[in-house]
Amino acid sequence: MFDLNRRRNAHDERPGAPPDRRRSGTRGRTLCLPADEQALARVRPCLEAALTHAKWEDAARYDILVAAGEAIVNAVTHGSLPGTSVGVVFSVSPWLVRVSVVDRGPGRDAPLAWPPACPEPDSLHGRGLVMIAALSSRVEVGASGQGTRITMEFEREAVRARLAA
Repeated sequence: MFDLNRRRNAHDERPGAPPDRRRSGTRGRTLCLPADEQALARVRPCLEAALTHAKWEDAARYDILVAAGEAIVNAVTHGSLPGTSVGVVFSVSPWLVRVSVVDRGPGRDAPLAWPPACPEPDSLHGRGLVMIAALSSRVEVGASGQGTRITMEFEREAVRARLAA
């Protein structure tokens, strides 16, 4: 996982951010959770409170929570062995949300296909990464130790534009 404070400082001059932005509006958490069915229930209230505090609109909050939830459920269901943990790091500001989910799973025999392909219409699986890609401004997927890390970013203006379309 990444150091939240280092990431904050590295993005002070990020293009597209308001020139007068203040770092004091950024909230974040680093969580290490058991990889079980309660992982999402433990993260969601923390992330939702940070989004509300940063005054993200209801529709944008919903999309961010859905994408983060999909990543967490995928990490627990597909990327974790029993007794392992899932790491979640998020930072929320009024203009940018970044969420990283890291599993400690057995790894993959082949690299994850990106962008993800749409599953067959009658398939019961395979839509999580498609949803994450559609809802996020930017997504990075890569190896993290033996597991997988997915990092999603949501830029306020890009989310607003997508929701207005």
